[in-house]
Amino acid sequence: MTLDRRSMLRLAALAAAAPGRVRGADDKPDVTLRIATGLVELAPDHIVSTTLYNDQFPGPLLRFTEGRRVVVDVRNDTDTPELVHWHGQTIPADADGE
Repeated sequence: MTLDRRSMLRLAALAAAAPGRVRGADDKPDVTLRIATGLVELAPDHIVSTTLYNDQFPGPLLRFTEGRRVVVDVRNDTDTPELVHWHGQTIPADADGE
């Protein structure tokens, strides 16, 4: 089977639209990532307000086993939409880092 560019893009769109099993109510998260604002002391007497992930900046390092399904519960306690940058994951370009 030969795939042209259009067919490849169509398959990629279908794969993105059907990511697999949807999280059910009985699924317990492996990790909860809570996004909130808070204060960080960058230097003595130099405190800034910033976005914290699980009460820390930078956020925690999350390590998972390749190929193992993981549920991450992301809770945004801020007034603004936030974007989590996931290294090592396939993320659509329009949703990654803009």
